[in-house]
Amino acid sequence: MAQELNEKEAAKYELLLGLAQRYPDLDTAAVETCCIFLQTATDAQAALETYFAEHGLSQGKFTLLMLLFCTPQPGLTPSQCAELACVTRATVTGLLEGLAREGWVNREPHPRDRRRHLITLTQQSRDLLDRILPDYFRLVTTLLGELNPTEKKLLQALLHKFRQSVLKAAHRLDQADSAAANLPSKPESNSI
Repeated sequence: MAQELNEKEAAKYELLLGLAQRYPDLDTAAVETCCIFLQTATDAQAALETYFAEHGLSQGKFTLLMLLFCTPQPGLTPSQCAELACVTRATVTGLLEGLAREGWVNREPHPRDRRRHLITLTQQSRDLLDRILPDYFRLVTTLLGELNPTEKKLLQALLHKFRQSVLKAAHRLDQADSAAANLPSKPESNSI
């Protein structure tokens, strides 16, 4: 397996070197690092999704259940759920509808605002989380099992730094998209 992996990695690296010759501004270390990060994230996500599926959950549903499980408040509004989960309100609405259908959350009237609702966990979902969280935490520990405590701290610091770069790049792309959307359209040619 290690030999096969090394041959695959060598082939990818040769491809990358070829691209670097064609595009001299290409930072091979940046591209290689990004590819490793994306593949690792994909592999970790697949392992987690497999685990969640065994319990009738998805990453999104699990995230919402954990937010509700950990909040010191009596419940969260759907907009608070969206904000804390870093997803759109539409996404949260769909997830909450699924969780309610499965009997894992309740919608209760907000105590101070009749126009709003609080989302709370049911006893069924609390029991589910109590049952699956120990294995979930063991899985997460296994995913990072090759790293010692110092390496985990270093990885955290590097990922935070990487995320800041990603957010800056995304912001620049959003600004460029906004600027392009505000450009006047080219007048149509009247030539025959």
